[in-house]
Formats: sequence, structure tokens, C-alpha cells
Amino acid sequence: MSDTRLYDSSHPDSFGSIEGTVEKLAKGHAAKFAVYPDEASRGVPCYLSPEDEARMAGLWRKRVRVEGLLRRDSGTGRPLSIRDVTNIELLEPPATDPADLWGILPAAGDRKPEELIRAGWAGD
Repeated sequence: MSDTRLYDSSHPDSFGSIEGTVEKLAKGHAAKFAVYPDEASRGVPCYLSPEDEARMAGLWRKRVRVEGLLRRDSGTGRPLSIRDVTNIELLEPPATDPADLWGILPAAGDRKPEELIRAGWAGD
């Protein structure tokens, strides 16, 4: 009798989430997209049901948190994939304090750069 494993213990699965930017979208037998965490150069593939495929169009190049069955590399802890996605949450872009941006924009008359930035955000 051969030793058959039904569960691959070298890559344990658990419910979890990752945050990053949606970059790659692919269509095949299962809808698939990749999320690139900020610190990673490789994307983490995420697999959706066909019903969830339509909502991905609006998330292209947006920052998201994806929850589902997360598979990690047992040696490094790096996320390998997410299957059975249960939730995709659109995250707000990180807030930037205009005071941190001094020197990026030249002064325009009597308006300070932070005022120009705030005006740009407001659409003025």
C-alpha cells in the first residue's frame, strides 16, 4: 500500500488576509488576480468564484485587503495564494500630511505648497 497524503503539510492553509495592490487579472477556469503586498516583489495569486469576477474590474490598481483560505510557505511564512476568497475590502490610500511634502512644489506667489496640495485635493 502506498503512502498517500490527502493534505500537504509543507504548505499549511488557514483563514487569513493580505493587503496590497491589485495588479494582474486573468481569466480561465477560475477567475484569478494577484495582489502585490508593499514589501513583496512577487504577487500573491487569489482565486475567485465566477460570480465574483465582475466586481474585480473596479479594483484594478487599487489597494485592497483580501480574506480567504491563505496558503503560506512553511519555511518563510510568505503568502503563496488565497483560495475561496470570502471578502475583498477596498482600502483608502495612505494619508499624506501636506507638511511632509515641503520642497516638492515651488511656491506660487503667496500660497504655500501645502495650500496648493490641499486645493488640488479639493479640486480647486
